[in-house]
Amino acid sequence: MNAVKTAIRKLTGQDMAENAARRRRVFGVSLEDRRAAIVRGIRRYGERFAREGDTAMGKHLTDAADAAEKALAENADATAAAEAMRAHAVKDAARDTAKHLMKSMPGAFADVDDAARWAEAHLPFSAAHREDDLTDGKRADLARKAAGAMRSFGEITERAAVKIFGSVDSSGLEKVRQFGMGAAA
Repeated sequence: MNAVKTAIRKLTGQDMAENAARRRRVFGVSLEDRRAAIVRGIRRYGERFAREGDTAMGKHLTDAADAAEKALAENADATAAAEAMRAHAVKDAARDTAKHLMKSMPGAFADVDDAARWAEAHLPFSAAHREDDLTDGKRADLARKAAGAMRSFGEITERAAVKIFGSVDSSGLEKVRQFGMGAAA
């Protein structure tokens, strides 16, 4: 079960926040802002193509920008839902048990935290563990959904960059992002 918890931590939650902070320090712009700029850039290129008379290309790029925004929203929703779910049934059960232990055996434990640690280490709390496992499974499902949304976002934006520049160019998305931030194309 530790592998699942580690995978969940990597796909959602703490690692994402730490990685976002690291990216801001390195790149100066958050990953969310970079993604939003890519979407704006695709939309601006779509408007530009439409103004220049290529309405089919303009519509295609506008649709791609809408799909990319939808993928980002799905990612944000799934990530937020996974963050809101915390597996804490065992800790809650241990804390409740600790209160009863403190009443029934005064002086046996230094404080409620000590009793809760003892209860968590020595009592099975089977139902609470099952509940935590279900929560972990739901978080893993949400993490997979978020990863799928980001995979979709990447595919959509790469296809749009290929449409704009006519070939697979490794700097195509960077050009789109810069155009989305207001740079001239």
